[in-house]
Amino acid sequence: MVYHCESCTGHWLSWDDYFDWLSKQSEKLPIREDDTLDVEDEEMSKARICPECHVILVRYKIGHGTSFQLDYCRRCNGVWFDAQEWEIIRSKNLHDKVNTFFTRSWQTTIRHEAVNRRLDEMFRRRLGNDDYRRVAAFKNWLDTQSAKGPILAFLQEMPGNAGSPKAMQAELRQIRK
Repeated sequence: MVYHCESCTGHWLSWDDYFDWLSKQSEKLPIREDDTLDVEDEEMSKARICPECHVILVRYKIGHGTSFQLDYCRRCNGVWFDAQEWEIIRSKNLHDKVNTFFTRSWQTTIRHEAVNRRLDEMFRRRLGNDDYRRVAAFKNWLDTQSAKGPILAFLQEMPGNAGSPKAMQAELRQIRK
């Protein structure tokens, strides 16, 4: 049974009820990466209390284009969904993965994805969009090459590369003379 709060329009879902519902689903759907849907995550600082066992709920990120976090009870495993969160999770086909949101591996993956997004943004700013696209296309090509190691070595050591170790050694020899 899902409990509904009239004042905030959120929902409480017990772990047993979720797994009961999940077992009745006919198919597992692929995750949709559409990041156009979201909810306002207001009052992030307010701690919630579990309506079943009265302990503080812990917030967990969901990832996959969502900015909100779900409140989870570590004692009874219940989950609080604020207004529209369940609908967004369903729209992204994540509704059959709620039980994995709170695992170390899911949270680690989300952190890695966030780091990769920040690195991507940093390189876009530093290189500019045109050069970034060129470098990204080259990287995609390079990832398909069986001689990736030698290609990278060539790029680092190629003649005329002022930043290569050989070039720096040559400069040091010139300075010492």
